[in-house]
Amino acid sequence: MKLIRFGGVVVVLLAGMVSSASAQNLSVSVDATRVPQKLLHVEEVLSVKAGPLTLYYPKWIPGEHGPDGPVSSVTGLKFDVDGRTVPWKRDLLDVFTFHVDVPAGATKLHAAYDYIEGAGFSATDKLLVLEWNEVVLYPSGATSDKLMYEAKLTLPEGWKFGTSLGVAEQAGSVVTFKPISLELLVDSPVIAGEYYRSIDLTPAGEPVHHQIDMVADSAGALNMSPEIQKGLTNVVAESGKLFGARHYREYHFLLTLSDHVAHFGLEHHESNDSRLPERALLEPSAGMTVGGLLPHEFAHSWNGKFRRPADLTTPDFEKPMETDLLWVYEGLTDFLGPMLAARSGLWTQEQYHNYLASIAASLGPGRPGRTWRPLLDTAVGVPGVRPPRGWMNLVRGTTTMRATCCGLKWRPSCIARARGKGRLTISATCFMADRTMGRR
Repeated sequence: MKLIRFGGVVVVLLAGMVSSASAQNLSVSVDATRVPQKLLHVEEVLSVKAGPLTLYYPKWIPGEHGPDGPVSSVTGLKFDVDGRTVPWKRDLLDVFTFHVDVPAGATKLHAAYDYIEGAGFSATDKLLVLEWNEVVLYPSGATSDKLMYEAKLTLPEGWKFGTSLGVAEQAGSVVTFKPISLELLVDSPVIAGEYYRSIDLTPAGEPVHHQIDMVADSAGALNMSPEIQKGLTNVVAESGKLFGARHYREYHFLLTLSDHVAHFGLEHHESNDSRLPERALLEPSAGMTVGGLLPHEFAHSWNGKFRRPADLTTPDFEKPMETDLLWVYEGLTDFLGPMLAARSGLWTQEQYHNYLASIAASLGPGRPGRTWRPLLDTAVGVPGVRPPRGWMNLVRGTTTMRATCCGLKWRPSCIARARGKGRLTISATCFMADRTMGRR
């Protein structure tokens, strides 16, 4: 088994931010005014020297655990130096890699291209979820924590936005963010929309600010009930009791409510990108729906971001990730997320027990996939082995891996609680780990 690497990575990055930014002098500007037409326009300026230059489009995306950067959505790519076109070519063996010969005397390379927002994924007429890995090229030769970017975003008139990124300046619909490393830029999505609302979720006495930012296709969809607001505030409070430390400056739950985007959750260091149907907050099942997603992604900020398997911690987005410890990354979070949902009151005790019962039932007899495929292989195969649409009990896919690992945490937790008379639990282990292995 490989060791898990710990450390205050964010502290190191922030300490070196100003000097690195002046040395690299990279910028990316995204014009989102044509979001209703599902089109983003991107302008980049890179510091360069004469000679061959290799540029990468992010391939291996953190949290997605695979080489699935949407490079096919990049179109109209052009490079120039002082208005003079510079030819480029794509690498023969890697479609995410581009080669440019920088002319003599050039110090700045300008890149321009469009990004096509796929229908039903991240944009509608009324909103946008911007993941920066979709709209950035970066040079080879430096790790992503050393490449410093000034990012700028132009929104449709009247739209508002939510993000964990620091804002340097806002002039009308143009937002300029504070310089930040490429690593943290890709880890800091932005949601924006015509209909936007933010709610403070910081518990009483909590020194670190927490809030939820929401965008929706209609104003009414943003009407979060006092019960759900209280439940999410309780999630924050319970996470403090569970982990005993905060490793981020502040935290933003980014929630998109639409029937016309993909529905999933993606973890980030100081935020999470969660997407639910438009009426999710208005239905009687709102607590179950919200509790099944947001606490999970929030728990990932500790288990998956702050604490991460070493082979999933790559120096850039080109180096392949090794996913053999994904069963810990996802399995432990599948255990902790529902537990936070239950402790917070988003889930009732009965709903939590039913969830655990469904996990147990899914691991019962009659699952032939367990006779041929080791649990480890369900994690190793994540980047490229996509399960078929049927015969899931025979295949033993990623869903089974997550359920199995959740069950592996549940059983020892019950044993520890019984033998320790309530004093020894996996929760206590999480608390001790964060207290003894470093804070933010």
